[in-house]
Amino acid sequence: MAQIARGLGCREKLGDEALADWASRAIEEFIEKIGMKRNVCEYGVPVSDFDSIATEVRANFALRIESDPVPTDAAGLTGILRASVQASGVSCCSRVR
Repeated sequence: MAQIARGLGCREKLGDEALADWASRAIEEFIEKIGMKRNVCEYGVPVSDFDSIATEVRANFALRIESDPVPTDAAGLTGILRASVQASGVSCCSRVR
């Protein structure tokens, strides 16, 4: 993240942790500026569709997923979708279990 901060234009003399914080804030500000949504629910995808989305992604993008250093089956992909909704801090169209 320190390298990302430098790449984004941070010229302050900061330690790695402070640079990571700087980069995180810069990315958050950019996301807000362009109006990007924070999770798939904000695009109208209900939580009830997460399982079928994960199954379809696993079936259609298996080679790409298998090259990921963190192996993920459909249940793992569903978990990633649920965690992204919870981490975004933005309410979802239906409750995340």
